[in-house]
Amino acid sequence: MNEFKTLIEGLLGRRKLNIYQRVLRLALLGSLLTFAVMSGLYVYAIFTINGTLREQTIELSDTVFAYIEDEMNEQVKLRMTETTQMRSYLINLELENAVKDVQWLSDFVSMNLKHPEQHMPHTLPNALYEDVYSGTPYIFFSPELVARGVDENISREIGVASACEDLLLTMSNQYDCIVVASKNGYVIRIDKLPDENSLVPLCNEPLKSSYDSRKRNWYLQGEKVSAPIFTDLYSSSTTGEPCVSILMPYYDNDGIAGVIGLDVSPNDIYKQVNASSLEGRDTIFVLGKNGEVLFSTSKDEDLTPYILDRDLRNDDDVTLAQAARRMVDGEQDIAEVDIDGNKYFLAFAPLKSIGWSFGTLIDQSKVHLVGEQVKEDVGEYVSGYSNFLESFLFKVSAASLFIVAIIFAVLFRRSLRDSAGFVEPIHSLIDGVQEVAGGNLDKKIEIHTGDEIELLADNFNHMTGELSALMKNLAAKTAAAERTKTELAVATKIQEGMLPTNFPVRDEFNLYASMTPAKAVGGDFYDFYFLDKDHFVITIADVSDKGVPAALFMVMAKTLLKDNILTSGKPENISDVMRDTNNELCDNNEADMFVTLFTAIIELSTGEMTFVNAGHNPPFVRRNKKFSSLGVAQSPIFGTLPGLKFPSKKIQLHDGDAIFLYTDGVTEAMDDKRELFGEERLQVVLDKLSDEEAAEKILSDVNAAVKSFVGDAQQSDDITMLAFVLRG
Repeated sequence: MNEFKTLIEGLLGRRKLNIYQRVLRLALLGSLLTFAVMSGLYVYAIFTINGTLREQTIELSDTVFAYIEDEMNEQVKLRMTETTQMRSYLINLELENAVKDVQWLSDFVSMNLKHPEQHMPHTLPNALYEDVYSGTPYIFFSPELVARGVDENISREIGVASACEDLLLTMSNQYDCIVVASKNGYVIRIDKLPDENSLVPLCNEPLKSSYDSRKRNWYLQGEKVSAPIFTDLYSSSTTGEPCVSILMPYYDNDGIAGVIGLDVSPNDIYKQVNASSLEGRDTIFVLGKNGEVLFSTSKDEDLTPYILDRDLRNDDDVTLAQAARRMVDGEQDIAEVDIDGNKYFLAFAPLKSIGWSFGTLIDQSKVHLVGEQVKEDVGEYVSGYSNFLESFLFKVSAASLFIVAIIFAVLFRRSLRDSAGFVEPIHSLIDGVQEVAGGNLDKKIEIHTGDEIELLADNFNHMTGELSALMKNLAAKTAAAERTKTELAVATKIQEGMLPTNFPVRDEFNLYASMTPAKAVGGDFYDFYFLDKDHFVITIADVSDKGVPAALFMVMAKTLLKDNILTSGKPENISDVMRDTNNELCDNNEADMFVTLFTAIIELSTGEMTFVNAGHNPPFVRRNKKFSSLGVAQSPIFGTLPGLKFPSKKIQLHDGDAIFLYTDGVTEAMDDKRELFGEERLQVVLDKLSDEEAAEKILSDVNAAVKSFVGDAQQSDDITMLAFVLRG
């Protein structure tokens, strides 16, 4: 009390003060001044913060909504694009598999009719005379055939053609109706009905007494083509549902013997991809070649009648019409369209196999509902928080004034003593940081003040520990990456070493080959060697994958084929060699990989070439100074099923003739617009080389043309080529 009275008298100038009292006075004046300034700033800050917070509430809500809206739009567009591409890919895959099944069935029936002596006749029930139920293969005679009578030749042909019974049973698991319609007036057919106990349609009138497949539009379409085609969408006679048919002729020794027809239900395909719906908010539809909606999943009462039963390319809504035209043109994109005054996102991708387009629609208002709700929630939260903060600040202000008045007397006494204790741990922390900065990550800072400085020191120690572990982990991963890189480099050299590069220099012919993998190692390969002094073997192949697995399978296929050909010793044995090699590959093919392959044996003294094309790209042959395709593959691919046959063919080569072999990495090379190089461009390049005798020059020009077309686009597949030019 006396010290305080003395201090007051000193402040009023009535008494001289000692050093201790002067320090005390300085501390007191400093505290009073600080308190006055901070109190003024504190009151000003309270009102400023409260006013600013209220002003920012609306702006913050709008900003959050705009951000969420933009982000959700981008996420929905990305999701729609990925989902639409995935759906169109799955549908394309199903359609491509169906095309392959039609080709397979055509090849099977054609082979039976061309070589009837090699097949046992089958007997099937005749729907004209007995009841046939769903899922059973059967035959049916047209009224014209019944009137004409079934002679011995037709009866034998029916028995041989009916050998496809097992194949029809297998394929009926995927298709509702499969028809083998003969030009002689009979059909071999299997129908899969919704009710397994139902009679097939041809057992019932009026079809039973009037059905003649040769008068049907699909038959007339199918006999005019040489490759599989799709019909327009129509209602199936088997199920009554919308479907399309895939048509292709089959052959006997006299030419076209009839037409294969296989029904594909778009609804079945749609059900497989509908599981990827965007939480039920999207509408899936398929657009036909003429801009019409073939089917749709829309449940929107306003949207459904608007998009059905019209050519969307001519719609009054310009954005929808433009998008529909792009869909019909086979483009792939996502666009914003107006439909009857509402805005939608429309993602679309082509169904290239059938010429349709797959689209996904989602109403933008449904996307924005989430953003609106978030905006409302943020506004309510910020407004509530603003009111709470305002009340809290005023309460804290009153309490602070009362508390400051109580502790003021003690505050300046502890300031000097506490400052030293506060500064000391900070110095310790600074010293530790400097040591860590010098590279000692094992340094631990020991501070036990029980406050934020101790927490900061603990976090710093934790950070240095994680940094040390991260650096060790990074070093380990770097070493592993280097090992992998080295191993891939070794694998690349091993593969390069397995492909022959010593091209023979002979007077009789000129040869050159190359292989450029899409990855470090590839699945393509080529080979050439002498069977004897007068017979030379050339081979090119493409494994169904890329990378190390494909390279290993390539080694096995290349080794087995070469060993079997060298063992056979004769060109006329090439079909048996291919059959045996395929069986060996199937026995050891646990990865379900396959190979497309072209191999030929050339008799150098005569120019006769015996070859087998096992599902590979058709080679180009130059005869009379003009390149032309050797035709599509007539044999199945390698490694899929044991017991398959691989018939061989022969052509005659003369002086100056050449053969150019290649894999699909050439014709399917894509530029940055995803356009394929294609066989037409390849034909143009080869035609310019009609007089070229150097095989290396042929490969060089083709390779240069492919690189020029692709530009900066990344190589998507292995590129392998082989050229052989006969001389003399």
